[in-house]
This record gives sequence, C-alpha cells and structure tokens, in this order.
Amino acid sequence: MFVLSLLAVAVNLRPALTSVGPLLPEIRRDDLGLGLGVTQAGVLTTAPLLFFALGAPLAPRLARRFGLERTVLAVLAVVALALAARPWGGFALLLLGTAVAAGAIAVANVLVPALIRRELPSRAMAVMGAYSLTLALGATIAAGVTVPIAGWLGGWRWGLASWALLAVVALVLWAPRGRGGAAADLGSAATRQLWRHPLAWQVSAYLGTQSVGFYCVVAWLPSIARESGMTATNAGLLLSTSILVGAGSGLLVPVLSSRARDQRVAAAGMVVFILAGLAGLALAPAAAPWLWAVLLGIGEGAPSPSRSLSSCCGAGLPPTSPVSRRWPTRWATSWQPPVRSSWRRSATGPAPGRRRSSSSSPWHWPSWCSGASPAGHGSSGRTRWFRREPAGPDVPPRQARGSAGRRP
Repeated sequence: MFVLSLLAVAVNLRPALTSVGPLLPEIRRDDLGLGLGVTQAGVLTTAPLLFFALGAPLAPRLARRFGLERTVLAVLAVVALALAARPWGGFALLLLGTAVAAGAIAVANVLVPALIRRELPSRAMAVMGAYSLTLALGATIAAGVTVPIAGWLGGWRWGLASWALLAVVALVLWAPRGRGGAAADLGSAATRQLWRHPLAWQVSAYLGTQSVGFYCVVAWLPSIARESGMTATNAGLLLSTSILVGAGSGLLVPVLSSRARDQRVAAAGMVVFILAGLAGLALAPAAAPWLWAVLLGIGEGAPSPSRSLSSCCGAGLPPTSPVSRRWPTRWATSWQPPVRSSWRRSATGPAPGRRRSSSSSPWHWPSWCSGASPAGHGSSGRTRWFRREPAGPDVPPRQARGSAGRRP
C-alpha cells in the first residue's frame, strides 16, 4: 500500500507544468482566453521554475517540524487547491496558482526520496526507478490528453482544472499515512559542507544548462508545432512523445554508461541529440516534427533533473554518478542544493526564448536560444563528475582523491 500511495503522489508532481504548454495558444487568445502578451506568457512558463528553487529549501524545515508524511499530505492538498482554482480568474490567479503548485511540488521532490530510503532501504533502487518512471508518466499523460479533455469539458479552463481531481485521488490514498510520522532530519549540515567542493558547482552547471533546454521544450514545443500546421491534439501528443522517449532514455542510458569508467562520452552523445533536435525545430519544424521530438527526448531524458538527483537512486547520468562513487548516505542525500541552483538557471530559458520568438522569424530564435544551453551542457559534462572515482565509505569526494578507494 505504501508503494501504491507513493506512486499516486509521484504522478501528480509534473502535470501542473506540462498541462499548460499544449493549451497556451488558447490561454493567450483575446476572445476565449486571457489575451496574454508575449511577456506574460513568458512569465507564466518561468514562474514554476523559480518557485521550484524557492520551495525546495523549505522541505527540510517542514520535515523537522511536521514529519515527512504530514508534509507530503499538505503538499497534495495545496496542489489540488491550486490546480482547481488557477483557471477561474485572470492572469494573476493563473500565475499564482501555478507558482504555488510548483512550490509545493518542489517540497515533495525533496521529501519523497527520503521517504523511500527510510521505509524501503533494501528496495530503494527498484522503488526509485518506479518513482522516476511514474514522474515521467504523469508528465506524459498531462501533455498528451489535456487538449482532448479541454475539448470534452468545454474549454481550456476545465482542461487545466481537471488535474486537481488526480491530486484529490492521491490525497485520499495518502491520508492514512498522513496521520502519523515523526520529525525527520534531512542532513542540513552535510548540505552546507557540500558547497565547499567544486563538484557541487559542476553538477549545478551541468543540470542548469540541461534544464534550460528541457523546460523550453516543455513550454514551447506544442506552440511551435501548432504554428507549423499541426493540430492542437497532435501538438500535445508531440510533447508527450518527447517526454516518454526521455523516460526511456533515462532508464537505458545509466545501464549502458555504468559499465564505462568514464561517462563523458555518453554525456557528449546526449548533447549531440539535443542539438540535432533543436536544429530541426529551428530550420524545418514542419518537415519531421516527430523526429525532432524523439531526438530531444533522447538527449534531454538521460540527465533530466526530474530523476531526483538527491536520491542517488534515480535514472540519468548525474544520479548514477553518486551510486558509482559509493558516497556515504549523508552526502548522497544532500544534493538538492545543486538541483535547486539548476532550477534557478533554467528559469532564464523559457521567457527569453519566447520573447525572441516575437521577432520576424517565429521560432528560429527560441530554438537557437535553447540550443545555446547544450554547449554549456557538454562543457560541464566534461568534468570529473562523469569519471568513476569512488570515494571511501565515510570520506567526502574531494578528500578521497588519491586514496586507497580510488580505482587503479
């Protein structure tokens, strides 16, 4: 029952983001929508990422005061209320509801891996794999079916609000666990020490540059497809396909890269896929949109921050590196600061990209604006983060270099 309720929580941690992009043209319309301008649309797609970064630091404090289970229950309640309320006002309410939901989701992103490690330590790897896959499944479903739901229910407002029902179902399933739960310490001391190591900054740079491209795709791929002649439903399915391919990439790449001593080749390969997909969108968006979406999914899926880096059990290149290094748990659970820093960096991507798109050529500039991120992405991926240099059982990564625990 714990795993079922946990997966119910996981499936609710992405629809708040991926349900907006497919409906953005309807939201921006002057007659049936809110008449949003370019700047307002950019703010709407950027605000969730900023609140990801602002909400995550609250998680350890909430866990210490209320416990993991109660905090997750409160998160589900906040997400349900925010998603239900956000479409029924003007731009301010839509922005507020989206931002509040994103902040609550950021708290859950930190707490759920900690719950898995505490409740199922012997099965943490398998459960984290299922959790990561369910995150992608929630994002995929929301991207693919939001437009049809809006058509069935009578408008974009109902399409957005419908995802509150999914959060209510998770709330009901999680409610029995929310009655108990002791306070938890998520290792704030180790978190403060982590930033003294250059590796933490390298991880932040790597995930930040990757996130710029990923969230630009989530925000604007459906709009690009629709302006290239694709129907609204197919545009949503296009984004859904990209996310689903990314989930498969996030599961397969770690298996292959874990057999190599140096993972930088795999990291560079992911950058090639991203650049190819973005080039296709910029130069010929209508020629092979499904191919561009698949290429982007392969490249963005492997290192996606949605794989919950702090758990050290997720999928993707960065999460597998702590596992291969065999770092102690107190270090492995403290990797949320680099993730939060990457969210702050990624928040600069969607809004500038769309502002560029209002110029003469509709989607050349946002695609190449996103394409600038893989350059830094690949540069960061060349660091020692991708070299398999396991530390000793109780030694921080920097202190362990050159020790007996290092491979010959």
